[in-house]
Amino acid sequence: MFRTLLLAGFAFAWGSPQFADLRPDMLDVPLVNFHHDVKAVARDAVYAVQSVDAVRDLRFMDGYFEYVGSRLSG
Repeated sequence: MFRTLLLAGFAFAWGSPQFADLRPDMLDVPLVNFHHDVKAVARDAVYAVQSVDAVRDLRFMDGYFEYVGSRLSG
C-alpha cells in the first residue's frame, strides 16, 4: 500500500508544471492529465466536506443527525 501511494505521489508531482522540462514527450500528456484529475478530485472532496459542515450547522437538521447517528451506532 505504501509503495502504491509513493508511486502515485511521484506521478502526481511529476505532472505538475514545474517539472515540465523533465517529462518525456510520451508521458507528458498522461502525467499532466493525472495531475489535473487528482487536483480536481481533491477540490471536490474539500467542497463536499465544507457542504456537510454547512448542513450540520442548520438548526432543522439537528434531529436528523441524531437519528442517523443512533441508527449507525446501534
